[in-house]
Amino acid sequence: MSSVWVCWLYQSKQAWAVFFAALTGIILIWAIMLVSAFVIAKRLPTSATTLDIPSFYRKELGPAGQWVATIFNLVLLYGVLVAY
Repeated sequence: MSSVWVCWLYQSKQAWAVFFAALTGIILIWAIMLVSAFVIAKRLPTSATTLDIPSFYRKELGPAGQWVATIFNLVLLYGVLVAY
């Protein structure tokens, strides 16, 4: 095999690995956003005029849920910051 072919083959495998890593990250963020939307839509009182996500999750899921929601919220906000 020529060295050009070996180099192209290596780069091709590396490109697929990066592609699947990025796709996994996109699907993970999508799942986090979907679960958050379902929880908020299902449990949000109709009389609420404002929404504070950490306190909402603390009321619904306890202190552990509040921290998980806060961490996921920071990940989502970081994604928005990077995207724009």
